[in-house]
Amino acid sequence: MNKKRIVPLIIPFILLVLSELFLIYPSFFFVSISLGLIFILFGIRYLAKDNDEKFWPSYLVLPSFIWIGFSSYAYLLPNQFLIQLFHLSMVILNFIYFKYIYYYLFSKKNEKEKSLDNFSYNYSFLIVFTLFSSFYTLPLFININFTLFFFALGLVLLLLFWQTILFLKGDRQVKVILAFISAILLGQLSWVLFMLPLKANILGFIMALIFYFVSTMLRLNIKGELNKTTIKWPLVLTIIMIVLVLFSAPWI
Repeated sequence: MNKKRIVPLIIPFILLVLSELFLIYPSFFFVSISLGLIFILFGIRYLAKDNDEKFWPSYLVLPSFIWIGFSSYAYLLPNQFLIQLFHLSMVILNFIYFKYIYYYLFSKKNEKEKSLDNFSYNYSFLIVFTLFSSFYTLPLFININFTLFFFALGLVLLLLFWQTILFLKGDRQVKVILAFISAILLGQLSWVLFMLPLKANILGFIMALIFYFVSTMLRLNIKGELNKTTIKWPLVLTIIMIVLVLFSAPWI
């Protein structure tokens, strides 16, 4: 039996235990997050150590942000059912990701790479929502340097944009430039949104909508499919959703 096959089971289980621990001991939260990141690091490294031709640190981004985003957002929720729902979602998403990574690293089939690409793109909305909803809440609890804070948000956006196009075929330098420009623009927008008198989860939802739209444009551009026809409905739906949220959300 290949011992690496159990990694997609062990790492999510450890993350579940850690997430339940900081519910019992809230002061354990930052220790739990740090330990979770360490286990994710060792899990990915263990899977990828015999595949030196693939840059394994690239595979750390999504599971780490799933862990941080879902755990942080759950920590802020008042309802035990919702907390457990987000914990369970975090475990399931990390299990799926680790399973995809395992088969991708040990299989030469293109559909495994496609599965990872679809995962990175399709679940980026939830990851951005949980991360930014949590980030926008931080200034309410701790004193932070806003310059460093928004620099960190820009770095998070850069890594997430890169993940949504990582497995697409195309010129690597072009993809890096596109991800960098997108992160700068959306980083500026994150500052503007922070000034709005809206609740953190509403701001996180708007950021997630815009991120998903921009990443859709990036992917279409890299595939050579970006035109008025392909971008029309994503743009219309994004605008409609943002308008509905702004008019229906309580302003504080």
